[in-house]
Amino acid sequence: MVTTSRTGGDNVDEIVRDLLREGRHTLIVILAFLCKAGKATLSDIQRALAGGRYRAQYNWTLSNLNELKSLGLIYEEQIDIKGKVKVRIFDLTERGRAVASRICEILQI
Repeated sequence: MVTTSRTGGDNVDEIVRDLLREGRHTLIVILAFLCKAGKATLSDIQRALAGGRYRAQYNWTLSNLNELKSLGLIYEEQIDIKGKVKVRIFDLTERGRAVASRICEILQI
């Protein structure tokens, strides 16, 4: 598991290296998707993980998002729509944007 203490806190290259070395493909896909898409809903991220046609499993997606949040790479907002519906929006933190940009550069996407 990638940890901020093991990766030296803010060292972007070490975080990227750990993600790639440990084969954390799901986390990499989420970071690359958010880098290209900007803010995204949970449903958007589920579709990105499943290839676009279907949605990835809810709990699996949330566990990956929670791991990225614990690493300080993404954050979550909740937006009320007409006082009835809450929409969860995810976006990259500054460090997350640096990590995601580096991943996109390495993967040439």
